Amino acid sequence: MQVGWNDPDQARPTLLELWELLGPAGIKPARAQWLETGLANSSCLLHDLSGGVHFLKVYRHPGPEHAVEAALLRHLARSLPVPEVEYADHKILLTTWISGIPLQTLMREARWGEVVVAGHAAGKALATLSAFDFDQAGFLGSDLSVSEPWPSPIDGLWGYWEAVTSRPSTGEAAPLVARAQAALSGALPWMRERVNQPSLCHADFKGSNLLIADGDLVGIVDWEFAHAGTWLLDAGQLLRGRDQLPDQFVANVAHGMEEGGMDLPQNWQIHARMLDLVNLVDFLTRPKSSETVVNDVTAQIEATLQTWERR
Repeated sequence: MQVGWNDPDQARPTLLELWELLGPAGIKPARAQWLETGLANSSCLLHDLSGGVHFLKVYRHPGPEHAVEAALLRHLARSLPVPEVEYADHKILLTTWISGIPLQTLMREARWGEVVVAGHAAGKALATLSAFDFDQAGFLGSDLSVSEPWPSPIDGLWGYWEAVTSRPSTGEAAPLVARAQAALSGALPWMRERVNQPSLCHADFKGSNLLIADGDLVGIVDWEFAHAGTWLLDAGQLLRGRDQLPDQFVANVAHGMEEGGMDLPQNWQIHARMLDLVNLVDFLTRPKSSETVVNDVTAQIEATLQTWERR
């Protein structure tokens, strides 16, 4: 069977197809509870016939590059709360299921006491990530060395920016994107000067991928975009929507980062938010972004730009 989907409507394998996919792993699936479909994969809570529960990720575009995610999880298992790899190939990733509430859910439900407590653990995890150094920035190979180098941790992301801002779907958002580009260009010299040591970057370090239980960080999931880059990108994603976050949460994140050994430069928060503009503009210019997403992202970009202009 050829597994791989280009149409999001065809992104979920049938139970029969799951039996074939999981045959080499010795897993006999009984039921799959599919989760929100991502851009690059489909994921489910998988129950097997023996009563076991697993997390299954099915890559929509199978390829050898997916070996990096499994390799990272195995490498980080002693340092960070990550799922344990049970089976992996170029089509799927099967891991243990971590029971926790996404930080994003706690925020959406305004459970601010739990959010504030979780900030310290999230900051400390970010510091642990930043301690994994590389000789150069870029995309990783399955041996976790840089296989596609970038000129620098910051300039590699500029290529990403150019890709998302050149989309035909930019349309009505063009003036806002132009403002964001001008502001980000002004922030780049500070970043280039202070961020020159490439380190492990999760690159999707947002609340939906941080699982919390009793105020502690019990799981960091979805590592498919990880690369040798800059911690500022992860920090910007963690602090996304800063104006709606409790000040104590942000203070706890900073304290956790410092306790984890980071020497935080002055003005790091606003520069982290500026770097997150790359991701926000990506959401804004995607052809299939809903009106709700566009409105939310537009408001976040405006808030970031206003903070930058008032600095």
